Amino acid sequence: MWPLELQDAVKSLNSRVVKNLGYTPHEILFGFQPVKPIGQMYSSANLVELQKSIRNLKKVDTEDEMCMAQLSFIVRRHSLREHTTFKDDGRRAIQKDRHDYGVCSSSIFSPGSLVMLYDEAQAKKKLQAAYRSPFVIVGYGRNHGRSYVLRQIAE
Repeated sequence: MWPLELQDAVKSLNSRVVKNLGYTPHEILFGFQPVKPIGQMYSSANLVELQKSIRNLKKVDTEDEMCMAQLSFIVRRHSLREHTTFKDDGRRAIQKDRHDYGVCSSSIFSPGSLVMLYDEAQAKKKLQAAYRSPFVIVGYGRNHGRSYVLRQIAE
């Protein structure tokens, strides 16, 4: 029973449209949407007309037309993959900018400024304070001017 349900789950997962890319995983990988049963694709009235036109089909593709169809399919699939890569790179750049905006601050402190020290170990705990008590900047730590010597203010 489980293998049948797993196949349905994988099929539905691969046929959903990824919101930020605009395509399904199946479409990105193979270049086309998975084929549904013909009864789901067309109503019964259109299905009768489709069957008549298929029976009356007399044209047989030549080798050149088949080759051109294969080449156009390959080009379409390649352009689809490039387009999704471009959209995903754009999304990643926006996400990186949002992250860097909060991380990279351009605050430059001078000796005598009061600061709070962020405590990563305590910040991960739910009910603990993320910042430790106020410190005063005594001076610069190294020669690059981005680290500081701190002194805790007596409480």
